[in-house]
Amino acid sequence: IPLRGPVESLNVSVAAGLLLFAAARPRT
Repeated sequence: IPLRGPVESLNVSVAAGLLLFAAARPRT
């Protein structure tokens, strides 16, 4: 995934973190 700048890289990192966080927590 080509990153155009630090902003996009941060967005990708945050998005990945949120996905992992949501996947790690059970939705009850």
